[in-house]
Amino acid sequence: MSTSGQVADGQLADLETQYGRAKADYDSKVTAALAMTTATDINAAMTGILAAEQKMIDILNQMVSITTQMPTPDLDRKRRQLLDRLHALQAHYNELSGSNDQLETLRRIREREEEKFEGPFLVYSGLFILGCLGLAAAMVMRGV
Repeated sequence: MSTSGQVADGQLADLETQYGRAKADYDSKVTAALAMTTATDINAAMTGILAAEQKMIDILNQMVSITTQMPTPDLDRKRRQLLDRLHALQAHYNELSGSNDQLETLRRIREREEEKFEGPFLVYSGLFILGCLGLAAAMVMRGV
C-alpha cells in the first residue's frame, strides 16, 4: 500500500517528465525562431513559443499544487524550487508577449539563460585547473 507522499512523488515525477518534454519542445522552437529571417515566419514561430511556454507554466502550476497538498520538508523545498522556476518562466513569458521586438527579446532571454550556465562553469573549471596545478606542484616538490 502506498502512502500519499509516495503518490505525490510519483505524480511529481510524471509531471517532471512532461515538463522536460515541453522544455525540449520550447528550446527547439526558440532555436528555430532565432534562425528565421522573415517577419512572417518569426511571428508564426512566436505564437508557438508562447504556447510552449504557457504549457510549461501550466505543468509547473500543477506541480506546485501537488506540493502544497502534503506539507513535508522535502516537498516544501521542492515547492520553493518550483516557484522559482515558475516565476522566472512567467517573467520570460510576460517580457516576450509584451515586447514590440519579440525576436530581440527572445535573443536577450536566451543570452541570460546561457550566462547563468557559463558563470558557474568557468568558476568550477578554474578551480579544477588550479587544483590540478597544485597537485602537480606537490608531486614535483615531493620528488625533489
